[in-house]
Amino acid sequence: MKIYQKSLLIIISLSLFSYELISQEVNDDFLDGLPDEVLKEVIGGDEEEYKEDIFVSDNSKINKTSIELERLIRETKSLEYKLNNLADDGPKLKRFGDDIFKTVQTTFMPINEPNVDPSYIVDVGDGIRLQVIGSLNIDKKIRVSRDGSINIPEIGKVFIAGLELNEVNKMIKKIISDSFIGNSAFITLDEIRNIKVYILGNVPSPGLYTLNGNSNLMHALSVAGGISENGSYRDIELKRSGKSIGSSDLYSILIYGDTLSNYVLRSGDVILVKPIKKSVSISGAVSRPAIYEMKADEVIDDLLSFAGDITGDFVDQSIILSKSKQNISKNIYLDKLSGLELDHNDSILVPFFKPEVSSIKTALVSGAVNFPGEYNISDSETLVSLINKAGGYKKDAYPFAGALIRQDALDKGKDFENREYGNLIKFLIAGSAGAESKAGMMTADSTTELLEEIRNYRSSNAGRYSIEFDLDRIDRDPSSNSKIKDGDSLYIPEFTNEVYLFGELNDPGTRRYIPGADVKDYINMAGGLAQNAYQDGVIVINPDGTTTLVDYSRFLNLTGNSKIDIYPHSVIYVPREIAKLDELTKSSYIAQIVSTASLPVLTLISIIDRD
Repeated sequence: MKIYQKSLLIIISLSLFSYELISQEVNDDFLDGLPDEVLKEVIGGDEEEYKEDIFVSDNSKINKTSIELERLIRETKSLEYKLNNLADDGPKLKRFGDDIFKTVQTTFMPINEPNVDPSYIVDVGDGIRLQVIGSLNIDKKIRVSRDGSINIPEIGKVFIAGLELNEVNKMIKKIISDSFIGNSAFITLDEIRNIKVYILGNVPSPGLYTLNGNSNLMHALSVAGGISENGSYRDIELKRSGKSIGSSDLYSILIYGDTLSNYVLRSGDVILVKPIKKSVSISGAVSRPAIYEMKADEVIDDLLSFAGDITGDFVDQSIILSKSKQNISKNIYLDKLSGLELDHNDSILVPFFKPEVSSIKTALVSGAVNFPGEYNISDSETLVSLINKAGGYKKDAYPFAGALIRQDALDKGKDFENREYGNLIKFLIAGSAGAESKAGMMTADSTTELLEEIRNYRSSNAGRYSIEFDLDRIDRDPSSNSKIKDGDSLYIPEFTNEVYLFGELNDPGTRRYIPGADVKDYINMAGGLAQNAYQDGVIVINPDGTTTLVDYSRFLNLTGNSKIDIYPHSVIYVPREIAKLDELTKSSYIAQIVSTASLPVLTLISIIDRD
């Protein structure tokens, strides 16, 4: 029953009608009888069409000229955009150094454990562990007091603030050994103090920060969010006690690994990030394409050094220099580069060869083949070559019912389905509003039932292409060997001696295939037509997807043939009589089915659940 309902709705949704409506007033009683959701679709569909008509209206020369002018403007803007981005082969350049501060900030913060360098400066608040082995036998943690001293038992105050840790170690060892013969002292840093540092200037979050005493310049900048867009990586001043003690150039750290300018901080220090003055971009055949900051006395040689020099992808003997001030670009040969001065916002392109990386194309083969699966395909892949990759057909394969599913057919089918759904709504409204007798009128209840079923169960169009799957026939006629595209899906069913009957039949379902039996025979096997069967539009779908419309009341094909071939896997579908329409409307209805007879070609896999 589930398959039956699914089949009914699929065929109805794909046999919708397209025709021009005569302008007429919609029956208010008819609309009032519809549910809110269906009413919204009825009215909404008309509004969308009205808007579309306004957009494409060409009823006057003025409108035509206006539309053409808008089109030319859009095309001009599109061409301008493409020209501006012609040389853009990848992502936009970033400023060198920005990524280093995008890591989690705790990555840069030292853990508050006393595993420090011997050059660590001991200061107020640090905890020193003193161990004396000998007659004194001391093991004690001593904190550096506010006056910069520690109090050693039996010795007294010893001032150590401002000294390096290795100097403190030597001094205390000497004091102990000189004062108590035979005793040896060992000094370790047991706890690191906190320090307060001002981070000011061009940083995202300037202010006063509390850090631990082992922090350096990079730690502090990380806590403040790094360097702001207008800040300098190469002019960072460190002040202590109101005096400048040095300027840090982070390029020396980030590019050359020189940590001498990564100053260790002390409480009260001020870090001032100056504004950037000159930046130049370099891209193409260099190791580190980016936007680099340059000092006043630096030239292109320095820029190439920052960028890691020219790589092996370089394909020319010159570079392209774009001067921002003059708004010009020029080629400069390599032997003329040395000492070349650059201005703010200049850019350099080092031409390079970038091999085109083509995406991997695949196609899926399933069903009655020896090795089903997804296969890589070439641009010249055909059905025969793909089937051979899959090991050929199995003995029980039924190539006549093979299906090729393609994405563009899926997309087009969905668009058509949505459009025809709207056409059906208008058809029903017109039939209701224009009816003058009960015989030619659909009720609101029947319309509601039909629209809600179609709206809730509109099919996902199978996207099927009808092609030749018989390898022997293809061998005799190579032109029928279809080309396979990326994303295609091939399904080869197993042969079963069955015919499928759905729709308005007294006993729908599967019947055994009988050679020579015709449509009438199979309908009789299904108990005959049900009361609501639409005899003028019985649909026969062959295994290869081709479709035939049968006027069962006369048992004549509308194309004039008197014999309809039925094959194993054929589908016979009897639709429901939608409404008792007048003869003129019924004739239009039948004509529209014939005009869309190619649509059911795409529905076979949706109708039959082959899994």
